[in-house]
Amino acid sequence: PASAAKPKGHFMPETVEAFTAIVDANGGSLAYAASEAEVPEAIDGLLAADAGKEVDIVLCLDTTDTMAGAIEAVKSRLPALLARRTGGFASFRIGLVAYKDYFEEYLYRRFDFTSDLPSFSASLAALRPGGGRDVPEAVYEALYAALSEFSWSAAKRIVILVGDAPPHPLPRGAIDGPMVDEAAASAGVELDAVIGPA
Repeated sequence: PASAAKPKGHFMPETVEAFTAIVDANGGSLAYAASEAEVPEAIDGLLAADAGKEVDIVLCLDTTDTMAGAIEAVKSRLPALLARRTGGFASFRIGLVAYKDYFEEYLYRRFDFTSDLPSFSASLAALRPGGGRDVPEAVYEALYAALSEFSWSAAKRIVILVGDAPPHPLPRGAIDGPMVDEAAASAGVELDAVIGPA
């Protein structure tokens, strides 16, 4: 499997188990960020294998309270890392799905594909961490939105899931893990993940 060796640090076992299953089922790779500050570099590292390709990426980002430090790091450093990385791509578009959970400010919010990094940075800048009262979050719902609500067209298609909490073990709504796997297979999308510290 493409799962990375787990570094030193504290990661929620349920998150490790669920995110590992998601990437292993969908041809992806798993990265760990031992600190919130390392999240942008972990995302960048997952893209390193795709230089030179025509790439569509959707970033699925947990925006609940426990991710506040990671979100700040992503806002401040990811756009510059992407600018360096995507200079080597034949073509590049990035979209964003920010997710929380049921009974929160929103279940998920979608920002469409753009090849304009300042526009992507503005979408990131608008994110405000908050909520997340119970541990599991709307992970499957966010992934399903990323897979089914974007106009995928590039040869290489990637969703990068970034979070520190697992999906609900029993579905809260209509979406479950097998539906995500089916949508990824049908759209030809690889699912990668970054696990943040618990």
